[in-house]
Amino acid sequence: MSDDTKKGTNAELTERRGSIAERRDRSGLMQSMLRSVVKVMTTSDAPDYEQPWQTEGPDAAVGSGAIVMTSRGPRVLTNAHVVQNQVYIEVRRYGKSRKFEAVVEGVGHVCDLALLKIKDSGFAKGAPAFPIGDLPSLGDRVSALGFPIGGERLSITEGIVSRIEIYPYAHSQRNLLAVQIDAAINSGNSGGPVVKNGEIVGIAFEALDEAENVGYMIGAPVVKHFLRDIEQGVNDGFPDLGVVVQALESKAHRRSLGLSSKSHSGVLITGVTHGSSADGVLEEGDVLLTLDNKQVAADGSVSFRKGERIDMAHQVSKRHVGDSVPVKVYRD
Repeated sequence: MSDDTKKGTNAELTERRGSIAERRDRSGLMQSMLRSVVKVMTTSDAPDYEQPWQTEGPDAAVGSGAIVMTSRGPRVLTNAHVVQNQVYIEVRRYGKSRKFEAVVEGVGHVCDLALLKIKDSGFAKGAPAFPIGDLPSLGDRVSALGFPIGGERLSITEGIVSRIEIYPYAHSQRNLLAVQIDAAINSGNSGGPVVKNGEIVGIAFEALDEAENVGYMIGAPVVKHFLRDIEQGVNDGFPDLGVVVQALESKAHRRSLGLSSKSHSGVLITGVTHGSSADGVLEEGDVLLTLDNKQVAADGSVSFRKGERIDMAHQVSKRHVGDSVPVKVYRD
């Protein structure tokens, strides 16, 4: 056997051993993560708005959740719609048979997230809490963990990040940051973690029935925003500018307002909500040029990450209530 052949064989063996070791590491990481996935079982009793002297009667729902660490200790993060109108909540960890009673410690209906406290302090023993990661990039591969319909045990589905945009949450109809993935998201997946490299990059919360393999997760920045509010003992939700805007992509429309038809920035404010953040500052007829030091394009978008754009509403919703943001407008 020649020296070149020996070198090639040794290189192949080294590569094969490295691949096996990498698979073992991934397998070990996945097994560690699974211990922190929980099944959430809720008994609820919704009010009857047509006959307010009675309720609609008890109902049962199943969702998913993940153990996260807070300053108060380990907690279970799930969706708000999983525990809405709850009267009794139980959770069960993956691989365990015992159910534990839980109570809602914090809920954000706007962002469809809830934090549960387990009454038994031994619930999270041996389960490493999930760290909250960053927003993934387009094309990144992620795994959705949860307990969807079709069986009693844990389900793992994989997919890629297909789209990142501002999207109306079904639970509140508020436009917030959402990530579209092609991993299967079904009833029961709600509240389950979507992970990448052992970190939560989103929380599964809904799917699009009219399309195939279109599921959505709440982006990591929204999750961090919610957890920070809970840590600080506030429940102000997500701020809103309080304006109605119209795109200024028409050259004729821009000329009529005295704007350059060659530029492609600014949106027309057609309404200001009374008592909103913009009330008394912005006026109907203003052209909003910059928001929080970011140029607003004629279609209402701002720069997001390298090569990406997003609706300007994200620039406000990522802030906290009480923050100040500079704006630049063209008036009169």
